[in-house]
Amino acid sequence: MTERDELAYSRVLSEIVPDILFYEDGGRANSRTRRIPYIPASNEWQVYVAVPAPNQLAEWARNFDFDHPVVEPALYGYFQRSAWEWPDPTKKWAFDPPLMTEGNISVGFPCRNDDLRRLAERIVRGLNKVTTFGKRRFGLDACRWSQAGGGERRGLGPGVLIDPSEKIELNKYYDDSLWDDDRLPDEATGVRV
Repeated sequence: MTERDELAYSRVLSEIVPDILFYEDGGRANSRTRRIPYIPASNEWQVYVAVPAPNQLAEWARNFDFDHPVVEPALYGYFQRSAWEWPDPTKKWAFDPPLMTEGNISVGFPCRNDDLRRLAERIVRGLNKVTTFGKRRFGLDACRWSQAGGGERRGLGPGVLIDPSEKIELNKYYDDSLWDDDRLPDEATGVRV
């Protein structure tokens, strides 16, 4: 995913769970957690997410401090960024280095809780709104980055190249005019360095 894909996924998550928390510190959200407004607001390798338990929303709203939300999440997880990989330059590759590697998303919840299991499934399926290209899970903006290489062959994941003739439609999650958050450049930029 590119930074625009990260912002689009943050928008998907906020649409699914309006009370979702994004934060940088590892582990569970607690009184020392530094909250961030969305995934690309962090420069850390992993960004964590938490969904407050319904019975704690009132207390959370009452005691809320942007830098220190008091909440014990009902559901939590993390988003691990894509990264650049520089394959061995002495070998011939089907793409031009660097390669944009895949990220990772994980969601956890207490076992035997069907409501939270269904919510976790919705959060993971929400990724399809900003990724799915064919049968692979590349961010839609990352696919545009691969296409924009021109003479450069920009590879994704395990070296997949997106054919420049393929039409990639960015959906409402990429339309900055519909959202009250950051505005990122429209050109495809790849992952952070």
